[in-house]
Amino acid sequence: MNDFMAVFYDAGFSCPTQEDAQTITQFFQNKTCVLSNQHSLTFDCSVNFYKHEWFASIHPIGMAWGSPETNIKLLEEKMIHEIGQLLYDILQQQTTWKYYYGIFHAEAHERIMEDELLVELLEDYEKEYLTEEDVAGSFERYYTGLVLDVSLAEALNIRQVFDDFNTQYCWISYSGF
Repeated sequence: MNDFMAVFYDAGFSCPTQEDAQTITQFFQNKTCVLSNQHSLTFDCSVNFYKHEWFASIHPIGMAWGSPETNIKLLEEKMIHEIGQLLYDILQQQTTWKYYYGIFHAEAHERIMEDELLVELLEDYEKEYLTEEDVAGSFERYYTGLVLDVSLAEALNIRQVFDDFNTQYCWISYSGF
């Protein structure tokens, strides 16, 4: 019996309303993007309600280890970066979308649905910046790519560790994106 679980790369978003989550998923539902390797990238999208929050999941088809849909070429580091850059570029341009936070990563949707991401974010921020318990830089490494609503970042008093993303959002960037 194979106990190996598939690992999916996706973008996950925590949204204020079902309509906000649907706006994001509907944008990607019939979208096709041609990558530098000429692969036509399409997306599988879903909206879920879990623990009093609406979530949008955007899964680039083929970006999964151990799945029947696996496209090994999409899982090469340079392609993961290209697809991540594509998704973040789209997010930067969509200034009317409403979400609390979002991220593109391996198992991103699961991470934000199952974890208490904002609670963890605040705890890790306190360790790194207030009590200096953690090794310097671990906060940014763990939350790389996290896009957060600016008003939420300000309310949580953590805006100073995020870079500008667009007029309504900030993020923890890295050189890959």
